[in-house]
Amino acid sequence: MELLPPHVHKRDSTLWDTDRFGQSCLRETCLFTHCRQSCTTFGSLFLSESRKSWRPLRVGIFAAILVCFSACHFQAIKHDPIKAVLDTNQFLKVLYFDENPYEALKFCNEEFRTSGATDGLTKMLSQIKREQGSLRRLVADSYLMVQGPAMELFYVGTYDNGVLYHRVVVVGEASAGYRVSGVWFQHEPYPQSNLRRKFEIEIPVQ
Repeated sequence: MELLPPHVHKRDSTLWDTDRFGQSCLRETCLFTHCRQSCTTFGSLFLSESRKSWRPLRVGIFAAILVCFSACHFQAIKHDPIKAVLDTNQFLKVLYFDENPYEALKFCNEEFRTSGATDGLTKMLSQIKREQGSLRRLVADSYLMVQGPAMELFYVGTYDNGVLYHRVVVVGEASAGYRVSGVWFQHEPYPQSNLRRKFEIEIPVQ
């Protein structure tokens, strides 16, 4: 059973994504740059002048590079994995323990809420309960940082009939908090990654 927004590619066995992973009390910073049209525009302008002489071309290219760098801007995002887990645990408690998908959407971003998520979460809960029984324990295991505002959190759930592995994608930052933008589960552990880090303390959903 799957329900995917149109912009999402399928990755594993269950639900949504906007996409990518996240350690304990550490705060980490991701930098990304936005710079596109300025370089292309100025490059084309000065290239058209190259037929006149090489000297104006060299001067023009140099000016274009300066303008390009001045047009670029950097945005720093500070992440706090512990904050991300505590925010996400509210969503997971309401969804898996209270079994209230509608209420759980209050902890999701707008795109997730408007993608038919209520029906999808309801079907997911029914499938899990039918196959695994009731959830006994759900604990944050590890996280993975990615560029930009996204982070992936990994949980291990213990059920009456076995264990499930959950992956939750959140978006946000340390100061403003985090909202859920994707949730999956599968029967096997998620693949290990050199960038994926274990939490140093146990953080159960409760």
